[in-house]
Amino acid sequence: TTFAEIEQFCWRLVQIKDLRKRLECWMYSLKHRQLAQELKSSVQESTSAYQAALTHSGLESILMTVLAMGNVLNKSSFHGSASGFRIGNLSDTLTSVKSSNGKLTLFNLLVTHCKTSAPELLNTPKELIPLLEYGCSHGVSDYVSQHSEMIAGVRLISSRLKDESCDEVFSAKFAPFLES
Repeated sequence: TTFAEIEQFCWRLVQIKDLRKRLECWMYSLKHRQLAQELKSSVQESTSAYQAALTHSGLESILMTVLAMGNVLNKSSFHGSASGFRIGNLSDTLTSVKSSNGKLTLFNLLVTHCKTSAPELLNTPKELIPLLEYGCSHGVSDYVSQHSEMIAGVRLISSRLKDESCDEVFSAKFAPFLES
């Protein structure tokens, strides 16, 4: 019996040792460079956005004002000459520190100060939000997921190369991949 072209092709595929593993390695090698470039690009974009936010002159001025206000409020205590504060506590501190009559918070005082002494600082949140949203568009979980996918692919190829049944043709094609 003679086989048609498609049957001959399928018969040859069946004869290839570890075909599935080979195809998985080949498929990963095709997308590895793209994955690496996407991850690198995402990290660079997020880093640039965060750097722009951190070096924003308005943010620096607001934080310096908050520090000065804290030093005035704490002038008679050990904390009265602080050179910094924890950013993580800032939101709670701004809303929980209240005036003696309980009607105003430190945040209200900060906004009033900005309105009267530095109105340009009132635009700072509007300027920072797009930067921070852009920087947050890729969360850390996205980076971890992309990195994990890359590690799994490299491990797949590495384990295949270490496999005793790995032939020289496969080794010749994929050993340089791991070296790059």
